[in-house]
Amino acid sequence: MVLYIQLLFTLFTVSLPNNPPAQSKFYDIQLNGMNIGQLKVYTTTKGGEIHYFANAEASIWLFGRKNITTLFQSVYKDKMLEESSFHEKLNEKTQNMSTVNREGNGYEVSINNERSTISNRRVTYSTAILYHMEPAHITELFSERYGKFCPIKPIGPGKYELTMPDGKKNHYTYVNGVCEQVEVHTNLYRFRFSLRK
Repeated sequence: MVLYIQLLFTLFTVSLPNNPPAQSKFYDIQLNGMNIGQLKVYTTTKGGEIHYFANAEASIWLFGRKNITTLFQSVYKDKMLEESSFHEKLNEKTQNMSTVNREGNGYEVSINNERSTISNRRVTYSTAILYHMEPAHITELFSERYGKFCPIKPIGPGKYELTMPDGKKNHYTYVNGVCEQVEVHTNLYRFRFSLRK
């Protein structure tokens, strides 16, 4: 169970919106050097809002076939997170769901139907943006999946380390501002997301 939960933090998928996707990028998802799926990320704009989407599916063998998908969308307006939704599935069965909605000077968060609030905080950069904009000068970002802020720091030219709420560390590599590779570390495996060129 831990294996696919760690993988799914970085996997995102959503059904296509009515507007055609813009600025689409494709990533091959690899486990131990073998392709196990595909990630597509893109944005759309509507009425002054930026919608960050992704579309990913992966299939791994872990004590049986595991087909993994997620549903994910984040909406920004005036450079601030307005709302997001996250829905992950394992073999078509819901595993985790989360929603975040801006309320006044904070946010209402629901993680697997457990509700909480974030007071007097603004979200201007979150995991949804990592595939679209290099986190230069960013020291923390918001995880829509976990409803928490996570530290991020540079560890080399164009390379950043994101520390998850459970202490695991993911690495993001950018070339000329474009996210080209992501490494997700778990206790047993290392997943890699490589930009398809």
